[in-house]
Formats: sequence, C-alpha cells, structure tokens
Amino acid sequence: MERVLETNAATLALGGSLLAILVDRRFVAVPLVVTGFLLQHALQGWCPPLPILRRLGVRTAREIERERTALKALRGDFDELARLRERIARVKAALSAA
Repeated sequence: MERVLETNAATLALGGSLLAILVDRRFVAVPLVVTGFLLQHALQGWCPPLPILRRLGVRTAREIERERTALKALRGDFDELARLRERIARVKAALSAA
C-alpha cells in the first residue's frame, strides 16, 4: 500500500510540475494537492486516495503476510510443529508423572 501510494504521488507530482512548466501555471495545483495528501498520510496514516486504492485491490504488507501464512498452513507447512507440540506434551506428562 505504501509503495503504491508513494509511486502514484511521485508520478502525479512530477507530471503536474511538468505540465505547470510546459503548458499552464494552473497545473501547479496538482503537485500541491498530491504532496498535501502525502504529508497527511505521513502524519495521520490516512489520506483520501487510500479508499480508492483499497477498492482497486491494493493490500498492506501485513495482509499479504497473513495470506501467505494461511496458504502455508493449508499446504501443511506447519504440520511438523503440531507433531513437535504433541511430543513435548507427552514428555512433560511423563516428567510430571515421574
């Protein structure tokens, strides 16, 4: 999410600056608005483009990592951990019985 937001902001700010230089000074409003949104995101963690990016399917790093972990669990990557926990539980039970 962060990279997409920063990439879009940089592209719009650069494009708006070029348009302001080459076409019409009024295009200077584009980089001003975009950098304002970027500052708002840095200070508050939210800005108006975020809901749009969410609707477009952009995910945070945390969401991607959760999905990756869920897929690994479905694939059976953590089955060995369950067996180790069972062994540890049996060892603890044996030690407490002794």
